Order: sequence, then structure tokens, then C-alpha cells
Amino acid sequence: MLPRSMSSTNQPNSEQQSQPIGESRLGEVARDQLAQLQLGIDVANVGLGKVDYSSGIFELTEQAAQIYGLGDQPVTCTRDELHATFHPEDRVWLMRDISAFLSPEGTGRMSCQHQIVHEGGEVRWVEVRKQVFFVRTGDQIRPTHGILAARDITDQKDIESRLVQAKKQAEAASQSKSAFLANMSHEIRTPMTAILGYTDLALEQVSEPDTVSNLKTIKRNGIFLLDIINDILDLSKIEAGKLEVQREPFEPVRLIHDVVSIMNVRAIEKGLQLSFDIDSRIPRTIQSDPKRLKQILVNLVGNAIKFTELGCVRIQAQCDLSDQPRQRKLLAVSVSDTGLGLATDEIERLFEPFVQGDSGITRDFGGTGLGLAISQRLASMLGGRVECESEKGVGSTFTCFVDIGQANHTPIPPTPHSEDAQIGADERAIQLDATVLIVDDRRDIRFLTSRLLTRVGAAVEEASDGIEAMEKVQSSASRGGSFELIVLDMQMPRLDGYQVARRLRQSGFDKPIIALTAEAMDGDAQRCLDCGCDAYASKPIDARQFVSLVHKHLRRIR
Repeated sequence: MLPRSMSSTNQPNSEQQSQPIGESRLGEVARDQLAQLQLGIDVANVGLGKVDYSSGIFELTEQAAQIYGLGDQPVTCTRDELHATFHPEDRVWLMRDISAFLSPEGTGRMSCQHQIVHEGGEVRWVEVRKQVFFVRTGDQIRPTHGILAARDITDQKDIESRLVQAKKQAEAASQSKSAFLANMSHEIRTPMTAILGYTDLALEQVSEPDTVSNLKTIKRNGIFLLDIINDILDLSKIEAGKLEVQREPFEPVRLIHDVVSIMNVRAIEKGLQLSFDIDSRIPRTIQSDPKRLKQILVNLVGNAIKFTELGCVRIQAQCDLSDQPRQRKLLAVSVSDTGLGLATDEIERLFEPFVQGDSGITRDFGGTGLGLAISQRLASMLGGRVECESEKGVGSTFTCFVDIGQANHTPIPPTPHSEDAQIGADERAIQLDATVLIVDDRRDIRFLTSRLLTRVGAAVEEASDGIEAMEKVQSSASRGGSFELIVLDMQMPRLDGYQVARRLRQSGFDKPIIALTAEAMDGDAQRCLDCGCDAYASKPIDARQFVSLVHKHLRRIR
């Protein structure tokens, strides 16, 4: 029993007093939570709605009504009125999806993005999420009501559209760049074929020292120009991610000897000594890309010779063969010189495209500044890197590291042979007793390739374009004869080489076709093979490799 004073009519009962105070506080908390929830909805710009499927009536909040273009206040509308806002392009699939998610077999949930049309014709994008609730009556399940949340995503779609358009423009620009580079390559390589080829022919016919010296100067600068275009193409392919490395087993010592053999001519011209020292622990074979490794080393040795006026250039090769299984084993080839040397700040910029040590280098020595940038990226693709140590006025050491992959550690032969010397011996032994058709729209290229083949015994006929080539092949076949091999330029007017090769194969011509092209982008070789050619030779023509290639394919059919 409560004390009398607490139950007196003059004083309120404590329970009676606390009840309305508690309800008031709960009401305030609820109102605060609702206010916060409404603020979150406003910030998110989400419109809410509910639908009664028995009556087909939607009740939309103010935000939802604004999103659907049905006013600025909460609104009640029919399903048909809401569906009438659907954009004609989206209406068919939307109605199909709505029917599916309302069926008893559906999940009861729907999420989609679609377009709507406001009363004034403005098109907007909305993202809608719906949840439907079902009731079972006997064996039947039917929807009773549902809720939806809608959000205007027009600005987001505009950004996405701009990004897609920007991507398309970037891809188009990349394709234009590739097309430009391919065309530039063709336009430079084709005349370079004539310049270098005719220079070689002239060198065979003259003996007067000054004339020979002048012709060698022409050839040397022609090769330099070709190196520039190759650098530009390589960098473009690397940046586009289209340059691939081909890993295969090869002998690193033999490759280094080949580099020394190639570059020693340049060293002798400058009065420099080019020496090398190869560690005996280097494996007999390693697994990497010999073409790209040789490209890196030729560049490093070429730079050393270019920037050294007095002294020597030295190549040192060694290999880390530690027994730690988790460590990658690297081949390290260092190229040291006694040349200009570099300051620290110059080294930091050295591997950036189009950058050389200082502005005076380009003026005094020439070059594009691409060689080291390409070498660094190629080394990275081979699992390594290129490092530089240098002192101004003393000299530099560039070291190329590459992953050796699977290595063979059997003893190395004491006297590796130069690959170039072997090719030369093979060419001197080649004699071609065959009839060859040369197809090219440039007379000087036809003359050059004819000369290369006739001087080793081949009988040659010429065609100036694809149509004439088809006529000559058909004429020869009608007389009971046939060309044993066709050298086919791929870029010609009227009927290009790709079309000629396809038509020849379709007509039953089964003899070798060697594609001859000045294009040098990735995919060109495969395109030639896909249209029916057996092999691919690029311009400018390397006389020894070209004759060897023709000989190889003639032997195949005999």
C-alpha cells in the first residue's frame, strides 16, 4: 500500500505522471528518426511508392511524383497512368519483365534501369527497385501489394554516355594512329628498298675508292633512317600493348657473339676497341626472346660506340645461378664505355621516350631518343630491366637483366659460330633452277628482286599489278607450264596482293607464294598467311635472307 501522502488527491500519482511523459519522449524519438529517414531519402533523391494490386492504385511520394513527371506533390495514380510514362523503346521489355516478376514463379523482386518520358517530352533515366508481396488462397498465389524505390540517374547516364563516346573516340584515334604509322612505314620502307638495294648493286660494280666510300655513306645513312622508323613503330606497338615476346630456347653466348660481330664494324670505323668477356657459368641455352634481347644489346652497344670518341667499349655477361628456388635467375649483360658519361639528373630522364642526356646530344650525335625507352620496356617484358651507372666525363655502364627461364647447363662449345657467317655461307651455295613470277607495281623493286634471283640461277617473269599477275599465271597454265614460286607485293592498285593470293588459291594454284610488303605493324604477317601466302618478307629487302627464303620454299615442293 502506498503512503497516504502519495495517494492524496492534492498530489498526483507517480504512475499517472510518468506515463504521459514516457509517451511524449517516445513520440519525439520516433519523429526524430522519421525526420532523419526523410532527410536521408531527400539527400539520396529517392522516390518511394506503394501499389495495391487488387485496385491497381499507386501512391507516390513527392520525390517519386517528381521523378516520374507527375507533379510536385504526393500523388495517387493508376498502374496504367504510371506505365504510360515508360519510353516507347523500353515499354515492351519492361512490361514483359513486370509480368514475370508478378508471377508466382518469380522472385518477387525487380531491379532495372529504363527511360521515361515527362509530359513535356523530356526523356529521363530512372533506376527502379521493386518488391511484391504475395498471399496464398487455397492453391492459388496472388500478389497483394508492393513497394518501389525510384531514383533519377539521368546525370549518371549522361556521364556514362560521354565516357563511352570518349572511349570510342580514343579507339578511333588509336586506329587512325596505327593506320598512319602503317602507311608511313609503307611509304618510307618502299623507297628505302630501292635505295639500299641499288646501293648494294652499285657496290658490286664499282671499285674506285671514292665512289665506294660515297656509296657506303648512302647505305649507312639509309640504314640509320630505317632504324628510326623501326624505333617509332616499336614504341607505338609497345604503348598499344600489341608487341608480344616469343619465348624459345636459344644460346645466349652465340647471340652475344653475333652482336659483337655486327657492331664491330661500327667500332672499327671510329677507331674503338670492342671486346667482350663471358662468364663460363652462363647456361648453354636459356628461355627468352632472342630477337628482342638482340635488339636491346645492339641498341646498348650502338649507343656506347656513338657516344665514345676515344678508348673502348666492353661487353660483360654473367648469370646469377643461386640455388634459391624462389629467386628468378637473371642473365646480366653489361655494356661499358669510356665516353661522355652522364650526370645524375640526366640518368633519371634517360629512359623516357624522346629524351636524351641533354639537348646538345641530339644536335651533335642525332637520334630520336627512343632506343633506351624501347630497351627498358622490352627488358621489362622479358622479366628484367635496364640499369645505368655513369660518371660525367668518365664513361657509362648500361646493364640489361632478363629472366633466363628454363636453362640448359651443359658445357658451352669453345668457339661459337656467328649466325651471320653461317647465313653468308648458305647463300653462296644457293642455286635456283626455277621459274619465278615477281609481282610489284614499282619497276625499281621488280628490277631489284629480279636481279637478286637471276644472279643465283632463277628464271624470272614480272607483272606490274595483280590483274596482270592473274593473266600471266593463267596464260602459263594454259601452255602446260606453271610458275614454281610467286613473289607478291601486297600493296598494289587495281587488285592488291591479298586478293591475288586468295584468287590464286581458289583457282587451284598450289605452289609457294611469298608476300612482300612494306607494312610492319602487328598482324600484318598473319594477314598474309591467312589469305594464302606461305611466307612473309618485309621491305627493305635483306638480300641474303630473301634468297634463302625463296630457296627454302622451292626445296619444299621438290
